[in-house]
Amino acid sequence: MVSKDDMKKWALAMAKANKKEEPSISRIFWFPHGEELRLVEVDEICMASDVVEAFHFGPNPAGGVPVPSALALIRPEEVPQQLKLPDDWGTWDDAEEITDAAE
Repeated sequence: MVSKDDMKKWALAMAKANKKEEPSISRIFWFPHGEELRLVEVDEICMASDVVEAFHFGPNPAGGVPVPSALALIRPEEVPQQLKLPDDWGTWDDAEEITDAAE
C-alpha cells in the first residue's frame, strides 16, 4: 500500500506531463487508490462514450510513476458525474480535481 501523499505527487506529475503533451486537456480528475494511480482526463479530441473506460499501464519509474496506472479520457460535453466509472473506482464524489495543480 502506497501513501496517499506519494500517490498524489505521482498523479500530479503524470497529469502535468499529459497536459503538456495534450494542451486540449481541460480538466483532470484523480481517484485516490493505494496501489494504482487513476486519472480521468477531459479532452475535446477523444471519442464520446457513455462509460469511463480506462487504459492500464505498468509502473514507469523512469517517467516518475513507480506504480501501475490507469487513464481514462472523456469529452467536455460528457458530464463527468453522470458517466459510469469502472467498478472498483468508487464514485465521482471520491474524485479530486487536480487540473489547476497540473498547470
